[in-house]
Amino acid sequence: MFTYIQMQIKLLLVLLMWSVFSSAFCQAQYDENFIDKIALSEQQHRKLNTDGVVLANSGNYDLKYAKITIFPLAVFTGGNLSGNVLYVLHRISGNQLEFDLRNGMNIDAVVINGVPTTVTQSGDIVTVDMPNGSSSFYDTIVMAYSGNVTASGFGSFGNTKQGPDSVPVLWTLSEPYGARDWMPCKMTLTDKIDSFDIFIQSRGNLKGISNGVLKALIPQTNGDTLYHWHHSYPIATYLIAIALTNYDTFSRVANTAHGAIPIHYYHYPQSKTEWERDEINVTNAMLFFDSLFGEYPFKRDHYGQTQFSWGGGMEHQSNSFMFNIFFDLAAHELAHQWFGDKLTCASWKEIWLNEGFATYCSGLCFQRYQPQYWDIFLKNNQERGCREKNGSVAVDDTTSVPRIFSGFLSYSKGAYVLHMLRGQLGDSLFFLSLRNYLSDSLLVYNYTRTVDLQKNLEQTSGKTLHRFFDQWVFKRGYPSYQLLWSKREQNLDLQLFQTTSDTSVSFFEMNTPIYFKSSDWDTTIWVNHTYSGQQWAWQFSHSIDSVYFDPERWILSANNAVYEVPDLNDESKIFLFPNPPMQQLNVMINGRAAEAYTVSVFDVQGKLVVPEQTFSNRYVLPLDVSTLSQGEYTVKVLADRKYLKSVKFLKR
Repeated sequence: MFTYIQMQIKLLLVLLMWSVFSSAFCQAQYDENFIDKIALSEQQHRKLNTDGVVLANSGNYDLKYAKITIFPLAVFTGGNLSGNVLYVLHRISGNQLEFDLRNGMNIDAVVINGVPTTVTQSGDIVTVDMPNGSSSFYDTIVMAYSGNVTASGFGSFGNTKQGPDSVPVLWTLSEPYGARDWMPCKMTLTDKIDSFDIFIQSRGNLKGISNGVLKALIPQTNGDTLYHWHHSYPIATYLIAIALTNYDTFSRVANTAHGAIPIHYYHYPQSKTEWERDEINVTNAMLFFDSLFGEYPFKRDHYGQTQFSWGGGMEHQSNSFMFNIFFDLAAHELAHQWFGDKLTCASWKEIWLNEGFATYCSGLCFQRYQPQYWDIFLKNNQERGCREKNGSVAVDDTTSVPRIFSGFLSYSKGAYVLHMLRGQLGDSLFFLSLRNYLSDSLLVYNYTRTVDLQKNLEQTSGKTLHRFFDQWVFKRGYPSYQLLWSKREQNLDLQLFQTTSDTSVSFFEMNTPIYFKSSDWDTTIWVNHTYSGQQWAWQFSHSIDSVYFDPERWILSANNAVYEVPDLNDESKIFLFPNPPMQQLNVMINGRAAEAYTVSVFDVQGKLVVPEQTFSNRYVLPLDVSTLSQGEYTVKVLADRKYLKSVKFLKR
């Protein structure tokens, strides 16, 4: 899911900031505040769940098919929503079936295998008793229901007006726990419905929109019309959706390498010019993702884009609901058709398998079509991914909707996990691994977990990635690097230190890129960084002028620093950097003789101004000198409590 706020302000800012324009896409400029706006907008639409989420105990049956008939017109005038749902299911055990339905919606009647039965409702859970003698391998249950819709989550049942004539419009948006607000259902991420039909009540020029293919318009004796849609692929409950208003429509075809994909657009009449202008964003993203990941997953049906009034988008399977079809949003929601819909996260704890992928895929579209914005995309997501220094990609509280959809962690940090994997494996193995992941027979049109992604990456690449996934997905924080280098003619010595923002990871072990540059030559060397303080030595054919740490942003890190020092091999030296410092002074110890070093700072009168601090197994010792006034100071260093050396520095 992806969101926008203040779209007109966004457009104005982007046009002022960026003058470069490419004809490959409409609205292709990258807004570096885009995901911040997403997060802000989403917080305004989410309901914080502090009491926990209790779902029906529905593990004793497997849903096979659903037929949903829904009568939403009364909602426009303040009345109740009503409908009926037919489920065909395989009952595994037990004599009762439980379904999720929001308290305030009522079950009016239940029939199982043609026999009426009793039903009880407690809170948000409906319990249905199986009739005596029922022993069918497949059971058919029909539930008629009605009630006043109370929206939750992102606004699970929107009802407002649009256009200059204030035409009523409604839509559903059920992620993560909202489907039960408007129909009895099974909300767990364990069971996909194999296929379904849906019939939407309409009247006059209103059009009912849903997933899949529009099969028929069925006239009713009272003058209403039922819009009949059929979806022929397995689908998670939260991805079923309806929308209703006076939609205008047009169609395009994306001629992908795997065949022609019809793309249908359902937009407000006043949006016609904008949507016809921007449809190229969807077509080009479809062609690109087809080449990267394989054919569009719902080829038997189509891909739809349906406008709604909520400021963002939602990846409803085969038909995304969109505020607009600008470049960023169109790419993000289309990517979800592969990552989120074809393969759906098996737990909200691992929502990054949906949102991290979609975020990174929108960045890949920038790299492919608008490469001038690629580094900006990386920089923005790198900074956002490091915003919460104690945060993990895996969700630690699935009762909090804002935590599930954290823009910093599930989106940006999740996207950067993928970018780092790409850097570690290389493009060829990385994208081949993703295609194998998407075609894994155990996962196709099913649920997935991080371990499934890891398995496919390992099997394809031949690399062991357990440590990487454990640290970057399930543990917290990120690294910061301090790179020191010295040169003697064409000989260069380098030492790389690392600290981490959270104690759950003591050291992020990974291949790390270092960039070397002379006046007429440059190269990047990836070093296998296995411990903090590790050293390397090279002899180059050129005299190196400068050294950079990860300038192409392959690693999620923050507060990195690079310093040239006189001689890394002189173990008698103690280096202070930066000198003069402003906030932090780093004391580098070249020797390795001591188990622990103690440092303190004195002013020119010999007064202790920074108390003793002891460091074990570290050779770059950070001191906070931000409170010191300008002047000269002395750092005193002890090795295993014995005096080692004193070094002066200036504070500015």
